[in-house]
Amino acid sequence: ERCLKLLKKLKRLHESGWGTDFMPDQECYRVFMKRYANIGDGDQVEALLEELYAFYLDQLDQNPHKRREFELMLSPTSAHFSLVILAWSRSDSPTAAERAEAILNHMLELEASRECKDIFVRSSSFNMGMVAWNQSGAPESASKVQSLFDRLSELSVRDEAQKSRGPDSGSYSALIAS
Repeated sequence: ERCLKLLKKLKRLHESGWGTDFMPDQECYRVFMKRYANIGDGDQVEALLEELYAFYLDQLDQNPHKRREFELMLSPTSAHFSLVILAWSRSDSPTAAERAEAILNHMLELEASRECKDIFVRSSSFNMGMVAWNQSGAPESASKVQSLFDRLSELSVRDEAQKSRGPDSGSYSALIAS
């Protein structure tokens, strides 16, 4: 609760004319998101990501001439999305695995569209999605893990120059655990 109150206070200070020094930026949101991700509060981390993105779009609407500045300060990055997947992989929600995979799919869409320039899906995001399915206990979890592993393998074939795109030891560990 204290984290959320501090974030709201920063936003109020910025909106009341204190300038960009008080604008909560990417790093500020990442810190808040990490706190909630570590305890598996997927709903809160996802809400913070949505808030960051909405704040980014609002700032662009109000100041279109500062597009590059706001892209650098407020545009969600891979780290933000990965924190949401991490939170869902640690969550005990019955829908956690589906939510983690939905965020992963959204990341892949954003990367392909280049809507957010700092989105690049790495194997670690797939790995957390596989962990979420493993922990779900769902009857289809093994096939879901295999499907994510196969999608990751397919990405690495298409993008051989990026080693972070292919399965790594964490990917194989998640596959073995399924």
